[in-house]
Amino acid sequence: MPARAKRTDASSLPTMLVWMADALSSKFGTPAPVPADPVDELIRTVLSQNTSDANRDAAFGALKSRYPSWQAVADAPVSVLADILRPAGLSNTRAPRIKAILGQVLGNDCLTKCRKMDVCEAQKFLVSLPGVGIKTAYVVLLFSFGKPVFPMDTHVFRIFERVGLLEAHHNTVKEHERFSALIPAGRHADLHLNLLKLGRQTCKARAPRCSECPLSQKCLFALRSSGGSL
Repeated sequence: MPARAKRTDASSLPTMLVWMADALSSKFGTPAPVPADPVDELIRTVLSQNTSDANRDAAFGALKSRYPSWQAVADAPVSVLADILRPAGLSNTRAPRIKAILGQVLGNDCLTKCRKMDVCEAQKFLVSLPGVGIKTAYVVLLFSFGKPVFPMDTHVFRIFERVGLLEAHHNTVKEHERFSALIPAGRHADLHLNLLKLGRQTCKARAPRCSECPLSQKCLFALRSSGGSL
């Protein structure tokens, strides 16, 4: 009888992550993101919470088109911002939150200082901002400052659960920190971006297309679905 598929044990995680990064790069290429302005990245990621990429981009684009600077956004009336941010949803919550964030980060160079901080110190500052959680903080640290951290959103968590890298019930902060330390050096950004692409195109929440997935040969979900084995 074939061996039963089972979750990846802790000692095998680094090897598995290298294999996943390489498999996804073979499928999608190796993206090389251009460093993003930290305020842009922070606000864009806050806008991405609980909405689609299209809605986020529409709201972010509207802000950038309407105002010449982030200071102008910070000075704008909440009611006007809420109307502009309506495409992203929850605009009555997002507008005062964004004003509060900008009020704390503009004019004192604190985001630029994050570049020189260690990850723990920078993370602590970022999550102290209104509405900023660990994923948003890690997006800024990775894509604006090149820190070796690994943001995990719903796509990443879903794929990792299906592949067998973690349990369905987990501590989000601890898993961010754990996987950041396990991802091979220099692969944090491309693995993150390729996992997002995989989650959006192939490993969807409903009706995943396992036959098209470059990870299926070692994926717990795919192997159980097909009756195969590891």
